Order: sequence, then structure tokens, then C-alpha cells
Amino acid sequence: AKIDDVDAVPGVLLRAPTEEEGMVYFARDTYYANITLSLWNLQWNDELKEYVRVEPPIVDRAFSSQCAAEVGGGPWWDTWNKTSEMVQPMKGLVRFPYLAQRVKRRIGSWWRRKG
Repeated sequence: AKIDDVDAVPGVLLRAPTEEEGMVYFARDTYYANITLSLWNLQWNDELKEYVRVEPPIVDRAFSSQCAAEVGGGPWWDTWNKTSEMVQPMKGLVRFPYLAQRVKRRIGSWWRRKG
């Protein structure tokens, strides 16, 4: 997934738990953000030994003006950019429903040919 063009109002300073100071004003969130989302299916590439995006995207630049977003807070009081990566076992758990659906379709297709 790729999230682009997060456009949000400055947001409200919120209390958040911290390890050393307890609940302090530490996060800045908004519920008035505009967001654009693209989502791709992934396919394993034996040569690269990693998953790569399959074109075209499943969802291509879907837009919403009803987005909640973290727009700042300590220690990053200014605007920030971040890229995230999902690791195992969570990565496998997220993919499981899609893999199960693919197996179900293949079994159904095989079953129809047999019958």
C-alpha cells in the first residue's frame, strides 16, 4: 500500500503515555485529513528474493476526505515522512485471507472441471 498526499489541518495536541513522564501532551492528531491510497497485489520474485508489486494496482489513487491522521507530536513536532515495513509473522497473517481465497478459487475451478 502507498499513502500519498496526506493533507491535514494542524490537529489537536493530545496526551499520550510516555515511559518516563506518564500521560503528557505528546501527540498531535487530526480527524480532518485528506488522503490518497494505492494498493497493489504482491507477487514473489525468485530473482530478487522479495515480493514485488503487480501492476495495475488493485486500488489506484482512492481518495477520502474522512481520514484521521497523526500529524505530529514529540519528538517530531514538525511535519514528518515515514515508510513502514511489515515483518513476519504479521506479514503472513495479513496475507492469509488472500491466499485462502486463491486456494478456494483454484479448488472450485478444479472441482467444476472434474464434475
